[in-house]
Amino acid sequence: LLERARGPASPFAAYVAVLPREYGNPLWFAARDWAALAGSPVRRRAAQMLHVAARQYCSLHKALHDDATAALRPLAAAFTWRAYCWAYSAAMSRQLADAEKAPALVPVWDLLNASLHL
Repeated sequence: LLERARGPASPFAAYVAVLPREYGNPLWFAARDWAALAGSPVRRRAAQMLHVAARQYCSLHKALHDDATAALRPLAAAFTWRAYCWAYSAAMSRQLADAEKAPALVPVWDLLNASLHL
């Protein structure tokens, strides 16, 4: 999200520009999507995902706005719920996880795993 907030000045600007603008996970569901899940066990899992993301957002929002250092001020200014949903979705759908290391985004790896829609 910080790299997105930096815009063209970011060394990752080209990578950020090719990421989807929206995703199809529960963070992006409209009321009709939730209604379609009524009575489904998937609805509970979807609601859990939304709940976890909302709690993380609130914690991060508070931390960023309570103590934003100069380096994080651009992020604090751009840290909205919609922007967080985008960043969360991008990270969760593209992370490379290793049992011994923290998950990470690896732009070249991600591009090798993409299909072009021309």
